[in-house]
Amino acid sequence: MKKFILLMVVVVVCHHQAIAQQVPQFTQYLYNPVSINPAFAGSTKGFSAILMHRSQWSGFEGAPSTQMFSAHTPLHNEKVGLGLSLVSDGLGEEKFDYLYGDFSYTLQVGRTTRLAFGIKAGFTHYALNPNLLNRPDVQTDPYFNSYVASWSPNVGVGGFLYGKRWYVAASVPQMFNTDYIGSGDEIFYSATDSPNLYFTGGYDFLLAQSIVLNPTTMLIVADQASVSVDAGVNVKFYDQFMLGVNYRFNSYDAVGGLGSFMIGKRLMLGYAYEIPVSGIRPYTGGTHEFFLRYDFIPNIN
Repeated sequence: MKKFILLMVVVVVCHHQAIAQQVPQFTQYLYNPVSINPAFAGSTKGFSAILMHRSQWSGFEGAPSTQMFSAHTPLHNEKVGLGLSLVSDGLGEEKFDYLYGDFSYTLQVGRTTRLAFGIKAGFTHYALNPNLLNRPDVQTDPYFNSYVASWSPNVGVGGFLYGKRWYVAASVPQMFNTDYIGSGDEIFYSATDSPNLYFTGGYDFLLAQSIVLNPTTMLIVADQASVSVDAGVNVKFYDQFMLGVNYRFNSYDAVGGLGSFMIGKRLMLGYAYEIPVSGIRPYTGGTHEFFLRYDFIPNIN
């Protein structure tokens, strides 16, 4: 516990000078926690890969759209985990692409308790839509004179403390501020990719044989932006399918429903639908999210 508290202090210290831009957020984050916390790499005890797609605020032109692929696995000693994440995140005429690798190391700190440390490293690519840049009015607009597409390196850290039925975790997926701006005497265009502090947690309550109640939460803290809190409750039946609800508290409060089910022993399909309850509710058809996850557990029966 002392080690975990120390890690939390380190993670909080790493969260500095943050502003609004953050790693893409998913309603079904519990199925892909390695995307925001490298300490989860290898925690599934076998190779795991997931494809996710999120279409946010359908009906809005230029609404956010995110695609993600990630995979991770433990090595033979189960203390070391490795992972890889590829993310494409578009909003209007802007696009962020993320390519990051993960490394984790796990310690046995109790009879049934483990503590994992993780580091994430890679590159973020920022670009504007070529169709926008080719417009005559944009080509003559001095606001875009300094724009250049660019790759920028970054690193992240995370910690993950867990037992048989519970976990708590904290992470900063990207520790460094990155300003995507041009060069020259006058700079008109800029965009910023900034660190954010994530706290997540969950607990499994056994309601009956093969029926589990799983409340989860995620807190995102960013300077100069509202705190975002996700609170959800999921019910898992016979390790075959799950139903749940989720509420997000931030500038655009939203409520969502989600579900997943197993296809055979290794493939899982999931869907979530989310609607805002703020002032934009009449103007959007809601948010749709899909995922397909493959888990290979050695020696499965």
